[in-house]
Amino acid sequence: MTKLYRNRGRSGPMRLVAMAVTFLLLTALPEAVGEIASVPRPAYSLGDFWLYRLNSTEAGFFTLNGTMNVTVGAFSGFPANGTPVVEMLFEGEGTLGWGEGLPGTEPIDGDWRIQGYELWETSGYKVLRRYLRVTGTGRGQTSGQVFSFESVNTTTNALLLDTWTFPLDATKTGEVSADSVSASWTNLTFPPLPPQNLQENATYRAHTDLAAVGTRELTVPAGSWEAFVINESTPVGWTWHYYVPALAADMRTEAFNATGGVVSRLDLLTYAHADGTPPRPDAFPWWLVASAGIAAGLAVALVASRRRRPPRWTAYEAELPGSPGGAP
Repeated sequence: MTKLYRNRGRSGPMRLVAMAVTFLLLTALPEAVGEIASVPRPAYSLGDFWLYRLNSTEAGFFTLNGTMNVTVGAFSGFPANGTPVVEMLFEGEGTLGWGEGLPGTEPIDGDWRIQGYELWETSGYKVLRRYLRVTGTGRGQTSGQVFSFESVNTTTNALLLDTWTFPLDATKTGEVSADSVSASWTNLTFPPLPPQNLQENATYRAHTDLAAVGTRELTVPAGSWEAFVINESTPVGWTWHYYVPALAADMRTEAFNATGGVVSRLDLLTYAHADGTPPRPDAFPWWLVASAGIAAGLAVALVASRRRRPPRWTAYEAELPGSPGGAP
């Protein structure tokens, strides 16, 4: 339900800093908020669908623009222990830019594509497993040199603490902690640097703080609504969720890094329910949080200079032990 971010040994003083930052964020909401009603536990049907416009940036010189869609794909059992899960499929594509305004760097224009899924446990919709594959190609604006990248990440979470539970209301606060294991591979061709082959495996404790702070009226391409406002805070930044029960979705999601820089923004373009009716008003798709780390992850891949040997891919799903279609 909510993305779990890496936390390198969060100490007592660091936790106090995070609490203070969260307080400042909540008191700095740009518009007055109204009363928030109770939000019940989500419910989903196969084929439920949401389409968003994605705009993201990192460090002011790397941008992704395009669309992102999510579809409810399947209901099954988690491969490791049989826990009931819902599979949320997501994909996106668009244009990318690199180097505009960065001294000594040739600007690059290109295209990107994202494919992946998340497996959510169905009691509170927390993410147990995530798979993300991002690819991109482009050309230098003056030299015409081709650059390309391919990045794959898989993360598995073992929940330790979850106090962010349904129903939600005006005073709701909570936190989610998990032991996380992730593996990432990136192949990068980025002249004039030599080809980069990167691999990273990590085990860490992840922590997220959440709070409901009221309502706000907003307008997006799909229409205008009064949205419930949720703040999600992690050691690497925070996200504002603007959720509309009648849409069964966030109408907008805005993500920021730890210094307050904009990372990504999603605005609802359209939506559909599997049986042709509007989605049920009790659905609450937290998968949108996944997009917050996309721009940051790609920027790291593009500027990385460490050379490591990646695995040789056969089928991407086969890389993920225990995943649907993967190795046992």
